[in-house]
Amino acid sequence: MSSDEGGPVVLDAMVRFLRPDEGGRMSAPADEVRSQLRLGEVMSSCVVRTVDGAQQIALGVELAVQIELMFGNTYEAEARRLTTIELYEGKKLVARGRVVSPRDD
Repeated sequence: MSSDEGGPVVLDAMVRFLRPDEGGRMSAPADEVRSQLRLGEVMSSCVVRTVDGAQQIALGVELAVQIELMFGNTYEAEARRLTTIELYEGKKLVARGRVVSPRDD
């Protein structure tokens, strides 16, 4: 995880967006999709960016991403404790994954 004083909080993660038959999205999201990240009892808006520069995120395939919290200063402590990733769009779970290597830059 990286964060500068007052800067963004970014998690390095491996995520898999769920297929429609798993209750996930109907179509593949674009790179830089906005979702809500579960941080224990709260949710935070975030941006999911592909590490490999792909323009679209395939459904059902695990891939490396960076997740930037929109309100990182507010939820940095919760993000530091995070090991598993759950991304939502509204109340719908659309992706699951794990934090791969928290980092402090």
